Amino acid sequence: MLAISMVIMVGKILDPSADILIHWGHGAAYLLALLSGAMMLLCVLPMLWLFRQPDKSLFDHLFEQFGNVIGSIVGLLLLLALLIDICTTLRLDVHQIEVAFLPTTSPILIVMIYVAAMSLPVYFGIEGLGRSNLIMFVLLFITLISLLLFMLTRAHLSYMPPVLGPGLPNLLQQGVLHLGFFAEMLLFFIFRPYLRTYREFRWSFLTGYIASVLWIALALFVFNLVIPYPTSDHLMYPFLESAKIVYFGRFIQHIEAVYAVAWVASSLIRLNIFIFAASLLCAELLRTANYRRFIAVVGAISFYGSLIPPSIMSDLSFKDIVSMQRSFLLYVSIPLALGLVAYIRKWRQKRNGKTGQALQNQA
Repeated sequence: MLAISMVIMVGKILDPSADILIHWGHGAAYLLALLSGAMMLLCVLPMLWLFRQPDKSLFDHLFEQFGNVIGSIVGLLLLLALLIDICTTLRLDVHQIEVAFLPTTSPILIVMIYVAAMSLPVYFGIEGLGRSNLIMFVLLFITLISLLLFMLTRAHLSYMPPVLGPGLPNLLQQGVLHLGFFAEMLLFFIFRPYLRTYREFRWSFLTGYIASVLWIALALFVFNLVIPYPTSDHLMYPFLESAKIVYFGRFIQHIEAVYAVAWVASSLIRLNIFIFAASLLCAELLRTANYRRFIAVVGAISFYGSLIPPSIMSDLSFKDIVSMQRSFLLYVSIPLALGLVAYIRKWRQKRNGKTGQALQNQA
């Protein structure tokens, strides 16, 4: 689970969605990532203790705390947000694949192949996905570490941005609006029944999330030392553009292709987990244990949804404005409300228990 959470989170900086943090954070994109990541963690922490029981996932607690009707509505909102994220992420990945490998190939064909590649492995279950993520976890971090080391040789201290970038008030505001950049951490609560002990769940959750946010901030910091703001704000593919500056001479001129291959593999693994989570959510909403029957439906929605944005600019704008800035209340209110209601119910049960015990003693 540690590998799954880190692949999901760290893989975000390898596609064009990293432009969102660069655009709003300016030269302090790394600081915006730290602020947004910390705020999202604070919103989620109140419900962490709920998952002591290994047989209950996020949906089980939604139904238990809010009832079937409200729990279903909240679940539908989470499912809709996840499907939107899958569609926009898939489209961003397809744009990057076109630029790196297949500039003359039809995007529809690329999407069809991509959807098939990210849907079929889900049939093998969480164990197969977990092992694949463990392998990809190693590949991803070897890629990132080597890229950061090579980029540091091209870094310039004169590119060092102001510590607070666009200013502390603006950073705090954007940190709240863009905490949805790290909303994928909610997926981890869906996978709670697959971990045996609460200690293992809590350790992998906190360690994976905090390490992922720190890695994203480090990568953005090094990126701004190599490609300073505002130049970095005009790059659609920060990962590929940063890899292009690595040059080993005439025999290895296109080193970015090596990193692009690693990125495609890690991107597919990320989307495997998204499809698996969306299928689980569909199964939970209909109160059935067979999630496999929904894989084809989720794959079809992902295919058609990814074809809607006409350009990468519109896709990024939609992911930024709709998925994050207009949906941050969803990511904030659900974990806070779930934790608050659970705390109140626990307090009332404890109080009623003490009152009942006192009445028995008087009798």
